[in-house]
Amino acid sequence: MKSEPVHRATPQPDPKNLPSRKPASLHFWNLLARLQQWRDRTRPYKRSIDSPKLPADVRLHDVSFHSEALGGVTTYRVIQPGHIKFGTRLPAVYLLHAAGDDHLGWSNDSDVARFAALGFILVMPNGGFSHFANVARGPQENYADFITHDLRLDVESRFAASTERNGRALVGVSMGGFGAMHLALRNPHLYAFAAGISSALNVVDFPLSPRNFLTWLMLHRVFGSESGSHRRETNPFRLASSLTAESAPYIYLTCSRHDHLITANRRFVDALIDLNLPHTFHVTDGDHDWQEWNAELPALFRSLSEHVRAQARQ
Repeated sequence: MKSEPVHRATPQPDPKNLPSRKPASLHFWNLLARLQQWRDRTRPYKRSIDSPKLPADVRLHDVSFHSEALGGVTTYRVIQPGHIKFGTRLPAVYLLHAAGDDHLGWSNDSDVARFAALGFILVMPNGGFSHFANVARGPQENYADFITHDLRLDVESRFAASTERNGRALVGVSMGGFGAMHLALRNPHLYAFAAGISSALNVVDFPLSPRNFLTWLMLHRVFGSESGSHRRETNPFRLASSLTAESAPYIYLTCSRHDHLITANRRFVDALIDLNLPHTFHVTDGDHDWQEWNAELPALFRSLSEHVRAQARQ
């Protein structure tokens, strides 16, 4: 008697055990993030030697720690007075760098360290090309959460930095000026003072053209689509409109009349005037560089001193 062949069904893998596939769009944004990192590392003016300008009466610390917001280890620099009176927490000034720079920029390219000797703890994080926002596309780069939460708590646990709103300030140049504005305006309960020097306040509305296509694409990765929530959440004009004179941090702005960002800065100041928000705006005659930015620091820190204070340690 002839037996019938037995047909056995091929076992199918459990979908739960299959490796997940990333969508093609995510691969594209990850590749773009790597391109931006390579571009930053190979800029012709990128420093090869770390040579901070330090007066004798301050101390420098470089700190590496794991940030949940960034999903990895990051490094920041702190400059503080050489001696801090016991029982005192000093005002913390978070210094945000320009595009293409990093946490070494402020201490190498400016004389900002001398202001630490006056009773400030200067904190310099690395923000990549993020504009200190939570990046919309690509790998995990939640820089807004990093600055306002992870970094803040780490600084306040390691150093004698104020834990109160009236003891915190944000100061930025160019890209960092944009960061200082949107972070302080979105978190007015955390910061009493925000300053921007030559602030890039036009980035959320950066126009597309063949000449600036790569920059536009990089910004599109940071802020997402033109109608998306990321742009709304980081737009200083929109954020300012939600505040009152009583709730807003004090805003300090300066920009050269020859700077390509002067128009955006004047528009923003007009908005602050219409909203009756407390601010100062200085128009200068320099360029978009550290010579101009460094010259503005004495006046900036005089204003900052009027709006932040030390805290008696509990």
